Amino acid sequence: MRKVFVSLFTFIITIFIYMNCVNASSFEMKVNADKDIINPGETIVLTVGISNIEMDNEGIDLLLTNISYDNNVFENIDENDIKALGQWGGLLFNSNNNKLIIERNIQTRSDEEVFQISLKAKDNIEVESTKISIQQSQSTDGNKDIDGIDANLELKTKKYYNKFYIIGAIAIIVVIIIAITGIIIYKKKKGGK
Repeated sequence: MRKVFVSLFTFIITIFIYMNCVNASSFEMKVNADKDIINPGETIVLTVGISNIEMDNEGIDLLLTNISYDNNVFENIDENDIKALGQWGGLLFNSNNNKLIIERNIQTRSDEEVFQISLKAKDNIEVESTKISIQQSQSTDGNKDIDGIDANLELKTKKYYNKFYIIGAIAIIVVIIIAITGIIIYKKKKGGK
């Protein structure tokens, strides 16, 4: 009798776990940029969207996310650098922690673009690539909070070489050339007497 009870209990737990996995709610974040390479002082536009929405109820109409980027590459962003797209609006952005909340008029299950971010590169970039992440995203299906899958974007950068370093290097080369030329002329004059 005990074996039957243990078997029945195991079967019920297995079914319960399977149903929770099958009915799990989820969504994915996606991000892309209008440029593949970032030049110093240049502004790039990131488009952030949602995809693969699996919700128990109607879909997504609220999104909370975190925008992560390298402050050594990009200037700080504020709410004016972010633009809601389509039926998304009611955007709130906290520039202290880069958290964003945005809402939609009606719920959606469709893959769609949600907002755009304008990021201005600093004039002095000292890395060859940088990573931008849309992470810690959450929404709700009306019953519980749903964690989204992060989106990451790796971009190449063009390093900035301070023009004063370049001018200094050219000046040193010119001085060396003049010195070598002077030595050669001096030796020719001395050897010619």
